[in-house]
Amino acid sequence: MDKVRMRDLVRCTGQHLARELHELFRNPPNSQALLDYCHRVKFLLKKLRKVLGWARTYSVAYSRLQSFQKFIEDRRRAFKDVLGVLAGIHTNQLYSLRTPPFSLEIASNVLCKGEYLGFPSVGKSQVAQKVPLAKLNKFIKHKLLLTEVPEGLSIE
Repeated sequence: MDKVRMRDLVRCTGQHLARELHELFRNPPNSQALLDYCHRVKFLLKKLRKVLGWARTYSVAYSRLQSFQKFIEDRRRAFKDVLGVLAGIHTNQLYSLRTPPFSLEIASNVLCKGEYLGFPSVGKSQVAQKVPLAKLNKFIKHKLLLTEVPEGLSIE
């Protein structure tokens, strides 16, 4: 956005009015032309006064607005950086929590022994453990049967 100094605006307005007055008196004086000139001068000076009043009133607010915009832009940039870091952490956690798509050791334990040995024993009685583990083994067998097997291996 271009800036215009107030003194330059006043100087240009004065030069414009002086040029019009000079053109007006170059020709023979005409009362209607002089009245039109006075009307234009009055209108232009009223506009100039409003602009100068507005500039005095809002120059402080405008400078504050620029500092607020800079502050908001800095906060936006910081939030974007934090969001990137959090997304990276989330992606890394998801990747580290994934199990391999086909684990031969786990599959062989489930299919050969009929149980999943990946869970530690928690000291429960053997009877209390067998019901949930049987359901879990059944679920794991079902999932393994739905999993695509790499070429060269077969599940029986």
